[in-house]
Amino acid sequence: MKNIQLGYSLPAALVRRLGLSRAEVFVNAQNYLTFTKFKFTDPERDLTRNDLIEYPIAKTATVGLNLTF
Repeated sequence: MKNIQLGYSLPAALVRRLGLSRAEVFVNAQNYLTFTKFKFTDPERDLTRNDLIEYPIAKTATVGLNLTF
């Protein structure tokens, strides 16, 4: 799973009580899951390299809030 983003818009009644016109919460994950039987390294690694050792791909998770006043 290279990239997935999930978002949720808060209910309008709650948003209006907070003095906003729109509010969304989101979470994003990059390079979080790899499903493979290949045990040594990332299956998408550069196959033209002479060695099997490479730095692993970084996993990133981001949480955010999008507010509109």
